[in-house]
Amino acid sequence: IKNYGSLAEPLPGSIKDMLNKLVVVKLNGGLGTSMGCTGPKSIIPVRNDLTFLDLTVQQIEHLNNTYDADVPLVLMNSFNTDEDTQKVLRKYRGFRIKIHTFTQSK
Repeated sequence: IKNYGSLAEPLPGSIKDMLNKLVVVKLNGGLGTSMGCTGPKSIIPVRNDLTFLDLTVQQIEHLNNTYDADVPLVLMNSFNTDEDTQKVLRKYRGFRIKIHTFTQSK
């Protein structure tokens, strides 16, 4: 394991190439029932009316815009979260991020 401070700065042109090999996978199977909410935990508002999912999409889209990259997001849903998640994902159409989903155990 290397100390973060000892790592060499990547060449500007190589950042895009490295990011284009990255996929962000998030587990999205939990319900917010223990917090008194209905639906997936990822759609609970956490800051300035933004949800956990909104923040994740913003972070990945920022990488894609900053480095002209194509980092996709893959959500692993459960049977309980898939339908609500599919509805919420419509609001990200037109964003610079590809979002894919699959249901666990299928």
